[in-house]
Amino acid sequence: MLPGILTPFFGTAVTPGSQTFSTPGSFTFTPPSTYNTLTIETYGAGGGGGYYNLGYGVNGSDGGNSTVTLPDGDGVVRGIGGSAGLFSPGYTEAAGGSGSGPGGVTTATGGTAQGGANNRQGGAGANSGGAGGTGNNAGSAPGGGGGGYGGKTNDGTQRYASGGGGGGYAHFVTTSFYDTAFPVVVGAGGDGYGSGGAGLVVISWS
Repeated sequence: MLPGILTPFFGTAVTPGSQTFSTPGSFTFTPPSTYNTLTIETYGAGGGGGYYNLGYGVNGSDGGNSTVTLPDGDGVVRGIGGSAGLFSPGYTEAAGGSGSGPGGVTTATGGTAQGGANNRQGGAGANSGGAGGTGNNAGSAPGGGGGGYGGKTNDGTQRYASGGGGGGYAHFVTTSFYDTAFPVVVGAGGDGYGSGGAGLVVISWS
């Protein structure tokens, strides 16, 4: 048997491979003609960081979800984008999170932006995703939250703004065979003082 070639029990050669989608937007994945196992990983994008200084405050925006919609009504593998950084007193930093959904198709939860002090770092993306940004720096892909900045009011009162939440991570493995193309969406990072890192989708087969 040639190196890198797997032969399933029914005798058909399978060449392992993968396809990565890292640019935000909508795409189509066409499955290979033969495979035994299909593995889908989705990373939600990071949320944008909030900002406050001298009477002006603005919230970031949520990171976009990264999704793979399976054919035949089999469900959606969804990495939820991190939440927006906000400006408000008393917040602390955000963190990426993940979780499982029902029916074997995974739904990961994005991190909640809980705020922070001056130049607060965004939350990291789940499952070794991108690091959160600090200050006006963007979060790293995949899924790092953007940095936030809290300054003072005109009378010197301190206000706080959060870094964006890190994106969630979803992982799904199936032995079902699909012979039709299906849609893939890569979430865009949220806007903010520091923008969130983009999402990511990786589909591999063996």
